[in-house]
Amino acid sequence: MLEEKEINAFKAGNERIVNCFYHCYYQQLYIFSIKRLKNSHDAEEIAYAALGYAWIDRAKIKNSDHLKNYLYRVARQRIYDYIIERDKIQKVPLYDMVDPATRNIDYMLQRLDAPCQYRALQLAIERLPTQQKKVIRLLLAENTISLIAKKMNTSKKTVFNQKYHAITVLNRELSKIV
Repeated sequence: MLEEKEINAFKAGNERIVNCFYHCYYQQLYIFSIKRLKNSHDAEEIAYAALGYAWIDRAKIKNSDHLKNYLYRVARQRIYDYIIERDKIQKVPLYDMVDPATRNIDYMLQRLDAPCQYRALQLAIERLPTQQKKVIRLLLAENTISLIAKKMNTSKKTVFNQKYHAITVLNRELSKIV
């Protein structure tokens, strides 16, 4: 932990104190990060980022406790952001990264490359609620949302929402087998 005179030198932007600052906090931040991320490269990056942010905001630092709290708060937020981003990349199927407004059944069918997967799609469609099942079947018959709304005697918005929810469920089911 830095002493009061070192904190004042740090706040003043004294570059000689940077080495002391680095040695006091880098290892602690690295251990804090690696325990949560299990990846040394990302842990190093987060430790360096926290130190960098503290250097940029050094004028706001009040004392050594405030500096330590600031460093851990930055590290914790960066870890949280990293985990959220990593989970999006790992867990979200490619289909979910497509804008929901442009989703269509053809894209889902392109992902199916074997008869058993097509059969799995048919079984998943059968398990959908009645309205969603009708919408998907009409989409498979190459109907537009407007035409489906007329056939089902409902609004375009309702058809779009049913399509969105049905495709989300189907995508979840297909991601288990694809």
